[in-house]
Amino acid sequence: MKTKNLFIGIFALTFLVLTLAVVSAGQTWFYFESNTNVNSMTVSQGSQVNLILTASSNNNIPVSQEKLEAVSVGTLATWNQPGTQLGSTYLWSLSPYTLDTNILGPGTYTLKFSAQTNTGLQSSTLTLIITPVDTTSPVITILGTNPLTIALGSVYTDASATALDNLDGDITSKIVVVNNVNTAVAGTYSVVYSVSDLAGNSASATRSVTVSLSADTNAPTITISSPVNGQTYTTAVTNLTYVPTDAEGNLNQCWYSLNGGVTNSTAVSCSNGTSNLFSGLVPVQGSNTWTIWANDTAGNLGSALVTFTINDLIAPTITALAPLNNQTLDDTDVTFKVSTNEDAVLKYSIDGAANVTMIKTSNYEFWSNLLSLDDDEEYTVVYTATDLMGNTASLTIKFKIDEDVTDNEEADDTFFTTEENEGITIEPTIDLSDEEVNKLNWWQRFINWLARLFGLEEVY
Repeated sequence: MKTKNLFIGIFALTFLVLTLAVVSAGQTWFYFESNTNVNSMTVSQGSQVNLILTASSNNNIPVSQEKLEAVSVGTLATWNQPGTQLGSTYLWSLSPYTLDTNILGPGTYTLKFSAQTNTGLQSSTLTLIITPVDTTSPVITILGTNPLTIALGSVYTDASATALDNLDGDITSKIVVVNNVNTAVAGTYSVVYSVSDLAGNSASATRSVTVSLSADTNAPTITISSPVNGQTYTTAVTNLTYVPTDAEGNLNQCWYSLNGGVTNSTAVSCSNGTSNLFSGLVPVQGSNTWTIWANDTAGNLGSALVTFTINDLIAPTITALAPLNNQTLDDTDVTFKVSTNEDAVLKYSIDGAANVTMIKTSNYEFWSNLLSLDDDEEYTVVYTATDLMGNTASLTIKFKIDEDVTDNEEADDTFFTTEENEGITIEPTIDLSDEEVNKLNWWQRFINWLARLFGLEEVY
């Protein structure tokens, strides 16, 4: 039926072209085969889209340069065919042209069909929207403690879970929960959370709940050893050292906050009864209050806090390691190296150019990348160091590059020695520095020495 309707459509279009030939205007027609009444269509990636392409040209001028393209992407197909002549009109048609959407991928595209006719280049457009195929499962996040231990005969209230999907967004309301916890019987139970997105991708997560004969109702305790409560520091404190202890040995996870719980760090496993460390923290100038939490597998929560003051108004000290100030280098390949007395961000600028951040190679040492500089040049380097409290210091050095320095120094002290050569006896040691009065370089003195060695006239 679809083919019959297509032939009827082409016949009607042909009749229309012949009827309107007197107008002498070439035209193009561009349709979706599945629905010729729309100029926009949405399909899934991987779909095959059938298109109808037609062009006419009058006054005995053939159709040519037919082209299908995705605007701003590129050409999809070209034909350059004259079409079928009907009187003084040429009619070119392709039905269908099948477009594989995998060629384009997800996105919104303007498809353009154009052809050269008796009235110039004519074109028509359609809009094709390709949606991605969803193969990604939702992500379920279990809230509260997992695994969890509760007392025999207690009331279990599930903390629930959330679900997010890459396309459907928050689908927490679609979670199905299977909860078989029986607090009247000791044992280990599972609470299973399952969810599916609109594309049918599914996910599940499980909470383990242990009903125990002896309930753990004691929260872990925490001792903070550094920083010291009430202490004032003149440099930034970046480590938080603590000892969490759970009497029953059920310690689960620990985490911290630098702002009273407004934002918390990610909870991590911590060792019971031993020193643990959070590093890389950034304090503020003035008063700081840091809080640590620890929970156990029974859901008990303990916390501790420390309050201290940062009064760091001293800028870091920068020490140039290489090159040194006023040093002359004999190599154009240079790596800048500096050290500081505290943690900081180091940058350098060479001869007024833009600042470049240096690489931290150890706690307080920083290197640049290997630079290729010019010979016989003097350079000025400005180092800038900013510590965690925003204090800034700078250091300026100058250095030169002269690759001839080493060669000249070696030439000034060059001596050649020999004892015998083919029966010719000469002085055991010849000092080439005699030619210095003639201002000869080391190579010229060497040639003169060879000449004298073989009894020849000096060249220089």
